[in-house]
Amino acid sequence: MRIEQPSDIVATVDGMYASDLIAAVVTEFDLFTWLEGRGRADTEEIAGHFELDERAVDVTVTYLVAAGLLHRLADQSVEPTKIARSHLVAGAGPDDLRLYFGMASERPGCLELVDVLRTGEPAPFGSARRGQQWLARMATTPFANQFSAGMDARGRFLAPHAATALAGVDYRRVLDIGGSTGAYSCALVDARPGSAATVLELPTVVELSRTLVRERGFGDRVDVVAGDMFEPLPTDYDVHFYSHVLHDWDAASIHRLAANSYAALPPGGWLVDHDVHINDSKTGPLAAAAFSIWMMHVTRGKCWSRPELARILSAVGFTDIADHPTAAGCTAIVARKG
Repeated sequence: MRIEQPSDIVATVDGMYASDLIAAVVTEFDLFTWLEGRGRADTEEIAGHFELDERAVDVTVTYLVAAGLLHRLADQSVEPTKIARSHLVAGAGPDDLRLYFGMASERPGCLELVDVLRTGEPAPFGSARRGQQWLARMATTPFANQFSAGMDARGRFLAPHAATALAGVDYRRVLDIGGSTGAYSCALVDARPGSAATVLELPTVVELSRTLVRERGFGDRVDVVAGDMFEPLPTDYDVHFYSHVLHDWDAASIHRLAANSYAALPPGGWLVDHDVHINDSKTGPLAAAAFSIWMMHVTRGKCWSRPELARILSAVGFTDIADHPTAAGCTAIVARKG
């Protein structure tokens, strides 16, 4: 990929584990040979045959479809594409390139993704030798500051676009849940005169967030508090804003978060999920599918599609679910409490 704009830089970081995943499925599972012999299979059948975690298989299949190595059929089963049959299937003769991936099979990312596929358990964040998962490391201030600085760099780029996308949402008080350094809160209140926001974050992130909010000149309109988003939420906000949060969690956890928000929001209040989302047919976009691999690697989540999230939000009681594009492949999914 030629890097020509800021979103390309973001996509380069987001897709860092994609090559490792292809190496894993080729060298450890010989997935394309098995699929060619079977003809087609869905996610559940693949997970069952290889004894793999179904969430991890879903992420893997979605990426391989987006990358052009699998074709997704109307019944959601998949089959190898022509390029995969020609070069990644046993019996391809001199055109068989599977052994070329063997040189990458001992890379830390490849080995970790094999484990994630088998167990569903997150790998150490960033393939760090210290061996701790992301959520455990966020309990330490040095790592929380380092991680939050990265989120802040991305947030400062994306936040104005997110605020623009929400121009049609009426809000006065925003609860920015898991709001990191407050970049989105600052952009949201800057775009809406008279509005205010509160960032709800882990205790290890609060001081850095308060400092950055003050430095940006929003200390009088953006507050930062420590809290647990899985506990009951305060009731004096008309928008609950989640940016790059839901992709860290499984469906049951997202249901719990949505239910918490629904209980706390007033009638007519909004839940906003600003994130990288998979398309409705789960065939891409490629950058989103690649980012989903990273989320699979380090969390219990993935990049969710709009229909998947809509089912969860609707089950809680939200209505008027719509999505608005922002930047760098992100969209803002909005849902209203009736």
